Amino acid sequence: MKINSKITCLFLQMTMLLMVFDVLGQNVAREGKLVKSPINTNKYDRSALTMLLINYPGEIHASQIQAEFLKVDVPSKFDDNTLSVRSINMEGNRSNTMNASNSILNTFNQNKIGNSIIAKWYNRQSDGSLDMKLIEERAHYNAKGMDVAIAGNSKKGLSAIMDIGDKLIANSYILVMDYSGVKTADEYYDANNTASNQRTSHGWIGNYSAYLYKLNYDESIYSVIYDDLWLNKEDNDKTKAERSARFESSIFPVSYLESVSGPLNAMQLKPQKGDYAILSMFTVQKSDDELFSEMVAKGVEKAEYDIAKTLEAFQVKTTVISANPITAKIGKKEGLKVDDRYFIYEKVQKHNGDIKEVKRAVVRATNKIIDNRAMATGHSTDVSKFYQIGGNRVEEGMLLKQKNDKGIGIFVNYSSGNIGGYGIGLEYMINKLVHGFPPSLKLFAEFATDKKTYDYTDVNFTRYNIGISKSFYFGRKFQLEPSFAYGKEETSDGASDNNTYGAYFLKPGIKLGINLRHNIQIMVGVNYYSFLTGVSGSDGESHYDQVKWTELYPEREGISTDVGLRLQF
Repeated sequence: MKINSKITCLFLQMTMLLMVFDVLGQNVAREGKLVKSPINTNKYDRSALTMLLINYPGEIHASQIQAEFLKVDVPSKFDDNTLSVRSINMEGNRSNTMNASNSILNTFNQNKIGNSIIAKWYNRQSDGSLDMKLIEERAHYNAKGMDVAIAGNSKKGLSAIMDIGDKLIANSYILVMDYSGVKTADEYYDANNTASNQRTSHGWIGNYSAYLYKLNYDESIYSVIYDDLWLNKEDNDKTKAERSARFESSIFPVSYLESVSGPLNAMQLKPQKGDYAILSMFTVQKSDDELFSEMVAKGVEKAEYDIAKTLEAFQVKTTVISANPITAKIGKKEGLKVDDRYFIYEKVQKHNGDIKEVKRAVVRATNKIIDNRAMATGHSTDVSKFYQIGGNRVEEGMLLKQKNDKGIGIFVNYSSGNIGGYGIGLEYMINKLVHGFPPSLKLFAEFATDKKTYDYTDVNFTRYNIGISKSFYFGRKFQLEPSFAYGKEETSDGASDNNTYGAYFLKPGIKLGINLRHNIQIMVGVNYYSFLTGVSGSDGESHYDQVKWTELYPEREGISTDVGLRLQF
């Protein structure tokens, strides 16, 4: 009996010790380990953007660029700080502009762009008076529904939301766009001596450079505005004159942050016949004026997208509301679009107390995106949905952060079967080109080579195809990808007249992807090649309308299997 009581007592003591260790283990980190952090640092405040254009008046198409730039809207994820000044005229030409970013900065100081931005925020009137109307409006719009609900239950009420207004001014950015090398398709073809039969497109090409600046706004400037420059409508004429003059003579500086650049292409295929016919059949023809507008707008879109890859202030972040499905309370107000990529992080605390973000999963936006552009009220339960493309299990409360990608994939594969060989291809997410399509829909182009023996002769084949595919993700690390392609296979072997002969084919298929990382997959697939009737010759005259490719090269159709590797950027 005594032994049993001693065992029971010992058991209870050990149980209590384990419970104590368990509690301590939740709050004290072992050396080099991480523990979950109770600290919520998921706060996201909107940035404000002013867009300006560098204009070289003597350049070709300069006036067209300037006219179209005035029509480009500030991206919806930003507060619109559009000024009365929309462009900066640069003297001379590009060749003698040694340092564009410094030249722009000097122009900002001369034209007091910083003052104009401050005046915009404080709604400065013609008599010099300032007010908080715009700041309060933007503070409320910046707030999430949860913020409003909490503030509404506090003693300060909604005034708690207004308190953050001045902090938004520090998030004021200036994006300066420069378009160079702008040419029509014909000008481009002329410059490259392109043959007339290869002038297959119309539209425009060019390049963009974008320079990003930030308003220097801190507590010292905040104090100067309220203590020395603030002017009310009710103030007497002397005060108005003094403070207005003081505002005009002040200089609110801006700082240069970074620049991005890249090519622009707003060309499309003309209606035509031959190998490009199937592409031009599905092309909605636009006028050259429409394509020019598209090119200018695309420059702003690409610049903002590129900057957001590295600048956290341009990255939307929020809390995961639910894990199955993955949802969050961001939407059109934050510029969310189908297939936009986000990383999901878990915030953990190191033994020294520092907070670290550990990536747990990668997701993309579905087409279930909420329109949250109205003022937050605290009552909305609407959420946007995301689909997971990689990583581990997602939990409610994790951090969702925007991480832009190019939507480009490169793949290599080896095929076996009646049609085999080595191939390489390029794919692009359609929603990166044109918004409004279902998620995870891609266009792809592929080139492959193959060798096969017929009558003791090695025959070399080349084939190329274009197609469309859609991925369905499951199990966090797997995807099924059905596809359909149209292409052509050619060979010059066996031809006595030095012609290249070929035939068109249809290729439905399906692949299974297995993640090595969220952007690296092993792909295994099955395809079926079905050749259309008709063999064509490269001389344009040797056509065999009633001949099938398999009559020349028996068994060259049917099922093939492939295995490969895909990298996504």
